Amino acid sequence: MSDILLFGALGLALGAVYFGGLAWTVRLFLSGRGAMLPAALTGVRFALAAAALLLAARHGAPALLAAFAGFLVMRLVALQLARRHV
Repeated sequence: MSDILLFGALGLALGAVYFGGLAWTVRLFLSGRGAMLPAALTGVRFALAAAALLLAARHGAPALLAAFAGFLVMRLVALQLARRHV
């Protein structure tokens, strides 16, 4: 049970970093200062997400599902925040 809570928290943290980084990447891209930094940040986000979910998968299906659920919860939060700023 504690692994599930731990990996759920990992998923929440991963989602916060991932979607916060996504918002930063979009602002950089829209600023017109070039596409290399936003592209590099996208690669870093993907690699970080893959590494965290791989770590969870190595601890079993329940840990992976908990991490992914936490990630999806933060996606919902990010979408709500984005809608408020539009």
